[in-house]
Amino acid sequence: MKRLLRWFCISIPFLTGCAGVLLWTTAYESAAPTGGARLSVEIKGCFADCAVRVMVRDGWSSTEIAHGNDCIVQFAHAAWSGTRVAVFVDGSYCGPILAAVDVESGKPIDYETAKAWLAQSIIESYAVSPDEMKAFGGDVFKWATYPGDGRLRRSTVEFRRRHVDKQ
Repeated sequence: MKRLLRWFCISIPFLTGCAGVLLWTTAYESAAPTGGARLSVEIKGCFADCAVRVMVRDGWSSTEIAHGNDCIVQFAHAAWSGTRVAVFVDGSYCGPILAAVDVESGKPIDYETAKAWLAQSIIESYAVSPDEMKAFGGDVFKWATYPGDGRLRRSTVEFRRRHVDKQ
C-alpha cells in the first residue's frame, strides 16, 4: 500500500502537467546594458495558483522586487537607465505588476520616476505606432495590457513570439 501511495504522489504531478510546480521558469529576461545585472520575470504554477516573481540578480546577489499570485503573464518589459531598472508585467487576472529599483544600492526607486523611460522603451522596442497610441489614449501601458476579451492584442502576440515561444 505504501508503495502504491508513493507512486501516486510522484506520478500525479507528471500525469497532470504539473511537474514544474516546484520550479520557477523564466518567462522574460533583461540584462543590464553595462553587463552583470539582469532582471527576470519568473513563473511557477499548477491548476489555479500561478505565481509570478520579478527577480534582480547581480553577481551572487538575488533580490525579489515584486511578486503576484493568480497571474498569467501576458506581457513583460524592463528598461534600464544606468544601474536603475523598471519593469511592467501584465499579469492578467492579478493585474499589473510594477517595480523599479536601483540595482547598485539595492533600494527601490519611485516608479513614477521610471515610468517615462520605461514607456519610451516599450514604444521603441515594439514599434508602437502613433495610431496604436491614439487608440489607447496615449497610454502605452494600456496598449500592453490584455483586457481578457478573448482577442489577443499585438502586444501579447509579439511578447509571446519574442520570449515565450523561444523557450
